[in-house]
Amino acid sequence: MKHRLGVLFAILILISLTGCGKDIELTVENVSSNTLAIREDETIQVALVDSFDKDYYDIEEFKSFINEEINTYNNEYGSSSIILDSLEKKADKVILILSYANMEDYARFNHVEGQLTTGVGAINFELPESFLNKKGESVAASEALEKDDYKVFVINENIKVIIDGKIVYYYNGDYIDSQTLQADNEEMTFIIYKDKLF
Repeated sequence: MKHRLGVLFAILILISLTGCGKDIELTVENVSSNTLAIREDETIQVALVDSFDKDYYDIEEFKSFINEEINTYNNEYGSSSIILDSLEKKADKVILILSYANMEDYARFNHVEGQLTTGVGAINFELPESFLNKKGESVAASEALEKDDYKVFVINENIKVIIDGKIVYYYNGDYIDSQTLQADNEEMTFIIYKDKLF
């Protein structure tokens, strides 16, 4: 009996750990504000939510415009650099969800400053002198960036950021939980994270 309980317990732990590896998926149902998701494979998915409340707005015209912009970009940078996942009108809002092959495509297409890299050596932006941990305690940049396997995400945009991993340190943002931070565009936001929850 004890052996069976032990085996059952081990299976339960294994199932719960493998369930944590599932990619983040933004959908029309689960977003209410502009949101950027960084997946484990470093692809980027973004949901943009905006008002769509004028009588002369046409969702089909908007979709045609978006597809045209995506096709123009993909013809220059690669056929699957950007993919239109969803475009829907919900009440007086429009929700557009796009997937990008990487952060470079997102930054280039949207004309924003940003980067996703592993390790401090490859960061193209001036680093702040200190970061905050999840408790809001200040940590020197040298300490925050000492682990080479941590990933660093940098952006200058007012957007909610969801990480498929665990936020360890951040600069310029509102910490929501271990996977979510609200960035703003007052200055660069830095997020240092582990790419695995465990």
